[in-house]
Amino acid sequence: MLAPSLNSALESVSSESVNVTPRSEYTVHLGSDTLGDRRAQRIKASKSFRHPGYSTQTHVNDLMLVKLNSQARLSSMVKKVRLPSRCEPPGTTCTVSGWGTTTSPDVTFPSDLMCVDVKLISPQDCTKVYKDLLENSMLCAGIPDSKKNACNGDSGGPLVCRGTLQGLVSWGTFPCGQPNDPGVYTQVCKFTKWINDTMKKHR
Repeated sequence: MLAPSLNSALESVSSESVNVTPRSEYTVHLGSDTLGDRRAQRIKASKSFRHPGYSTQTHVNDLMLVKLNSQARLSSMVKKVRLPSRCEPPGTTCTVSGWGTTTSPDVTFPSDLMCVDVKLISPQDCTKVYKDLLENSMLCAGIPDSKKNACNGDSGGPLVCRGTLQGLVSWGTFPCGQPNDPGVYTQVCKFTKWINDTMKKHR
């Protein structure tokens, strides 16, 4: 994450962030914005559910759900994020967070969770940058003329807009943080039915 550090704690996942065959051998850390914090809840996953249409080549449908072995304890540092009931329009200010590198192309991974505010970019403007690489289920966000953006290691990180989970960090240019090259996200509002159906089926 090429951004200043802010206090925040959110957990999310994309298929790209895992980049292996779906399995249950994950441990989810909750309730900390610093690596190694002993106060964090550590809960093993029992199952994971990758979207059946995910493509490693195009990053389309870059989304995975992880079922926890036990219920998380809600607190001031562990809160639920709402699924969207609608897609937010271009120009909306959102916050993206993650543990990715703060430098690129060299990598420097932070010990603190990093966050930055970005604006949603219209599909038309984003297509000017990424041409036919952009799919209908993808969302672009960034800050014009700024180097602040998601980067390597942020994949799966949440993009939260007005209290709802609108995106998951998926891909972008390399090196990261090129001015006017927006980050590309899975557009969560396009997947709410699949999310709800999968959660209901595997309760």
